[in-house]
Amino acid sequence: MNVRVTIFLLLVLSLFAGYLYFYELRKSPKSEPEPPFFYSLAYEDIESISLRVAEGEGSFVRKSSDWYFNDAEGLPVDSARWGGIAVLLSGPKSRRILSETQENLDLYGLDQPSARIGLGLKGNRRVEVTLGQKTPDGLSNYSLMAGQPQIFLVDSSWGDVLGRLVTEPPYPEWYYKVPAERVIFLAVNYNGTEVAFVKQRSGWEFDNAESTPVDQARWAVVEPLLGGPPSLRVLSYDLKDPAQYGLDVSDTMVTVTFSPPPTLREQPNRFVELTIGSKREDGQTYFAQIRDKPYLFSVDVSWIELLRKLVLDPPVPKAGQAAGGA
Repeated sequence: MNVRVTIFLLLVLSLFAGYLYFYELRKSPKSEPEPPFFYSLAYEDIESISLRVAEGEGSFVRKSSDWYFNDAEGLPVDSARWGGIAVLLSGPKSRRILSETQENLDLYGLDQPSARIGLGLKGNRRVEVTLGQKTPDGLSNYSLMAGQPQIFLVDSSWGDVLGRLVTEPPYPEWYYKVPAERVIFLAVNYNGTEVAFVKQRSGWEFDNAESTPVDQARWAVVEPLLGGPPSLRVLSYDLKDPAQYGLDVSDTMVTVTFSPPPTLREQPNRFVELTIGSKREDGQTYFAQIRDKPYLFSVDVSWIELLRKLVLDPPVPKAGQAAGGA
């Protein structure tokens, strides 16, 4: 091939390559439109939240900058768990708008919602959200918002986390009311005698040098109640005179260690020490106080008597009997 022709072809090829680089390859890729927010609120405007799921209902209210259970006791929420909730309440992004009209709601489970979420806002405004069933891939919920005609797809994790406010209430870490399976240590001191138990991989055993296993038949009665008194109630948040309630000369102390909520696995275990005072006039409950908290509680007499029995008659397997009770 002629040298001049070769040079000409190389020059043309170079120009074409330059064009591709500068005008085509370096073009900014077309950006996909951002999915719309399902709703968007300033967190400071949110004053209350109510939830209804299949397992039950829950309600929370904001007072100044802090959140509380909206019930008779008015417990503060667990601040560690609520930190992430604050972001979620401000509004999720939808994955997309599924339909511009609300037709065939039964196809999406919106005629029988899996959750209803209501947000009370400043100025007597309110946002009402309805969640239907999840999409086949489990990534989204079919969703509606009151006053809007569309059916949205909203990330399913949003509804899951908010739903756990009902199924796993965000009690403060000092509040002795947890799922029994989270308890890993129990000690009961009654009239100066203490007995302690620890949960190992193989099950519960005495916290002693011999690691004596518990009698499983007897422990089966105790274990469901390890998560706290069935009717634990806050009577006062301002306990001024413990002696008035027999808390200065207590004969019973209960110490419990339990793991943090599943969503906060990275946090350390939690510790509660409950001092039992005198019996109340109703005859069904005792006065009680949690260590380092100026709060007055009531706890069930039957629960305390069950724990005292662990000291008076420890659940040791009988001689010649396996720990399982065979």
